[in-house]
Amino acid sequence: MRKYLLLAVGMIAALALPSVASANTQGVRAKVAPRHLSSKYSKPTSINVVTTTAQDPGKTGANAIDGAYRGRVYFDKDISFFTKGYPTCKASQVDGVQDPSTVLSKCGKALVGSGAGLVALGGYVDPVTNQPPPANVLAAKIYALNGKRHGGNPVILLHSIVPGVSATTLVGTLKHRSGSYRTLLDVAIEPLPGGTAIIRFQAKIRKKYRYKGKRVSYVSARCTHKKFRYKGTFYFENYSDPAQKSHASGADTQPCTGYPETKITTRNHRTFRRKAKIRFKSNLNGSRFKCKLDGRRYRKCRSPYRVKKVGRHTLRVEAIKGHLKERSPAKVKFRVKK
Repeated sequence: MRKYLLLAVGMIAALALPSVASANTQGVRAKVAPRHLSSKYSKPTSINVVTTTAQDPGKTGANAIDGAYRGRVYFDKDISFFTKGYPTCKASQVDGVQDPSTVLSKCGKALVGSGAGLVALGGYVDPVTNQPPPANVLAAKIYALNGKRHGGNPVILLHSIVPGVSATTLVGTLKHRSGSYRTLLDVAIEPLPGGTAIIRFQAKIRKKYRYKGKRVSYVSARCTHKKFRYKGTFYFENYSDPAQKSHASGADTQPCTGYPETKITTRNHRTFRRKAKIRFKSNLNGSRFKCKLDGRRYRKCRSPYRVKKVGRHTLRVEAIKGHLKERSPAKVKFRVKK
């Protein structure tokens, strides 16, 4: 079962990774939400994962998934994980626990996501439908937990429960690296007997909390190049036949859109004589603007914005591109003197 749990949490991309040794096929899709994000600052997001598995009718029983597995997933540099200050859970606290209430009582404070899955028992696949018979399919509950750091690296625990059948805890380590892919999820899985597999998995990882008085997010993202990029590698070694070793890799992208943001470009905007000229621009070409001076309402405007009235003023400028509106309007304070 752990092989498919690895793919469920790890392969955050739309990848089809066939394993040569096992002849099973894993299809994984995931989405970062929202996809309209700042191009400057990382904003709180969620990752929703859906996986499906098709087993090879000719490879059922123990030989179907009998072996050792390791998965490595590389996340786009615009996606980041922040775990400091959030409660942790040790794998030993929940390993083998099949009662959901017990899992939550022990590690509920470390919960960062949840979901559900379908588990096929017995390793039998109907050669006509390429699916296990309905009687062999059971529902599984999935809990994503913030694990205790290992070697200074953040850890994600994925605990699955099939009531009355099994409970499995998978440990994944998040490692920081340089380059286009800044975060690596590395998971090694112990040998396990074949015959059981998750054929469908859905989970959402999302959590906001406070750290040193500031609001932070377990998963954050920004959009600097119009898409998120992912790549993953899956390794398999068949214990029934040690000569059979294989790996599969893939890559995928998810489009994203940076919402419009205004930048005040007037260099010295503190004090003006007789008339103020406030210049600004948007990070997205073709944006239109609305301005709000002091306590007035927002009105259409353009750069430069002119103010003749003597006194102290506050100008707010928001950019609009299509149906996207700036979330945090730019603000500038200045004074007009006689």
